[in-house]
Amino acid sequence: MRTHLIAVVLAMIACSAPVALPPASTAGTPERRASAETTLPPEFRAASGWNYLPAPIATRTSTGPCGQAPAKLNSRIDPPVEESRGRWRFTGCVSSEGTSLTKVFIELTFPDGTKWRAAIADRTPPDREYGYEVIVLRDDILGVTALLYAVTP
Repeated sequence: MRTHLIAVVLAMIACSAPVALPPASTAGTPERRASAETTLPPEFRAASGWNYLPAPIATRTSTGPCGQAPAKLNSRIDPPVEESRGRWRFTGCVSSEGTSLTKVFIELTFPDGTKWRAAIADRTPPDREYGYEVIVLRDDILGVTALLYAVTP
């Protein structure tokens, strides 16, 4: 009788366990969430070297850096994936040939004018693509556009 009770309790626990989301592609990296509360650093407007670059939301069009034709700076975001109702994963890439970008932020702008931001890197590698993921908790993302802000040398 006691064995059956333990089996029933274990079955109930197994059935009520939350569904695990797939792990992020970067091991050990905390999940980044975009929000309207995230702001660019205070020195953004005052510091020289701050730049922005478009981050098209599109599939790869080339075998070059970030799936684009080779250029000094490349950036692209895969079309977002809805992991669950209202939870969207944006997976992107930035590449700066021969130099590192620092204090990299993504800014997502929605058609209603709402802007959400997230820090994506303190420093990117100078010799390869830097991939990132950002989670957006929002029902509708149709028409979203993206920019990356970073300090360039």
